[in-house]
Amino acid sequence: MPTSPSPAPTLVDQHGLDCVDGPGDRPCTGAGPSRTTRGRWADEMDVPLPWKTGDVHASSGERRPGDSPRVEADRFDVRSADGTSIAVWVDGEGPPLLLVHGALNDHTTDVPFVAELRDRLTTFAMDRRGRGASGDAAVYAIEREFEDIAAVVDAVSARTGQPVAVWGHSYGADCSMGAATLTDNISHLVLYEPGLGYDCPDEKIEAVEMAVAVGDREGALVAALVGIVELTDDELAFVRSSPAWPARLAAVPALPREVRAEVEWVYRPGQFDAIAATTLLLAGADSPAAQQNATQRAAAAIPGAKVRVLEGHGHMAHRLDPAMVAQLVCDIVAS
Repeated sequence: MPTSPSPAPTLVDQHGLDCVDGPGDRPCTGAGPSRTTRGRWADEMDVPLPWKTGDVHASSGERRPGDSPRVEADRFDVRSADGTSIAVWVDGEGPPLLLVHGALNDHTTDVPFVAELRDRLTTFAMDRRGRGASGDAAVYAIEREFEDIAAVVDAVSARTGQPVAVWGHSYGADCSMGAATLTDNISHLVLYEPGLGYDCPDEKIEAVEMAVAVGDREGALVAALVGIVELTDDELAFVRSSPAWPARLAAVPALPREVRAEVEWVYRPGQFDAIAATTLLLAGADSPAAQQNATQRAAAAIPGAKVRVLEGHGHMAHRLDPAMVAQLVCDIVAS
């Protein structure tokens, strides 16, 4: 059984689909648009979004031109175990669902996803530490992010009086796995391509780290997109033309620590045995083999976890076909 829930966090208010038991069985298809993507951070290949731009920056509280789109919603902050403040935005009506974004993103990435969910679920979209309106710490460890999410889950459960479903994408899925071992307030886990133990050549990570070290954010982002995500020249040109490019540049400094945390991760026997939540992992049929292998390792580590394959999609189905993925999530939460 999971460990006892952490102490109540500090809050500051500011306003049926069936699943498969393993790889290759009963793939899921969606009728919406699809686009093949090939890497861990392929959701950085943004489809331009028609929402207002601007982000709340933790240092000043100001929204800056060119930042990623933001949905206006009620916000509250949660104090994590190490004192870091984590910002959470609330939208919708229904059972609670916590949304945990991936690398090179903040909570605004999920705006179109929230739009599909809000009539059926109450979404709590958090900024992970070092992103958007959330704080950070001088020393990083992925375990602090486990604690962040567990603290937010406990806060949401306290606010709503019920257990919380958690959606985690990419690196956010990694962190959600860890959080599920720290609290018993999670009812369901939907993990879209977690990457713990992801196989990436060290020289590709070093190229990103060296560019960050000299302040070359654009060089670091290009090194990640070309060297790790393996974009073609045409694909890179498309990403550069996206209105979200400046926001991606702003998120670059946190990227090396997350890549390192993933590739250096070693699963220990029984490490996730405490997870009691109903768990579904999503895998894009068009994702690279390394990504699919990482998803299968995560599924093997969680008792009773099931895997659903999304045909015609890679790493960003919730961006390209949010209605299909939202329906899947709602059906799982209702199960």
